[in-house]
Amino acid sequence: EPFNAIVRLLVLVPKAEEKIDAYFIANFFNQKVKVTEENTSIKQLTRPKLANYFIALPTYEEQKAIAIRLKTVDDTIENLKGQKESLEKQKKVIMDLLLTGKVRVKLSS
Repeated sequence: EPFNAIVRLLVLVPKAEEKIDAYFIANFFNQKVKVTEENTSIKQLTRPKLANYFIALPTYEEQKAIAIRLKTVDDTIENLKGQKESLEKQKKVIMDLLLTGKVRVKLSS
């Protein structure tokens, strides 16, 4: 889609004959490309660094299939993170009740 580029924005433009799934490519970069500090304290991904990577592109249909599976895994991870956060909140409430003596537990022998 059309956009206005700002300073230091890298744009990946596929060759005219290539179809690329954006989610597939985003996952590639998120997993393989390491952003490091260069002469400043701000981490940067520069064109020379990016030029060192070769992306073996499967067919567009394969990219879509891979992207769907990756999205499913990402969604599952986010769901589990939400469940974990909820359980941690519940644990905190229960621990507060137990530690303040508002709730007592009978121990059986």
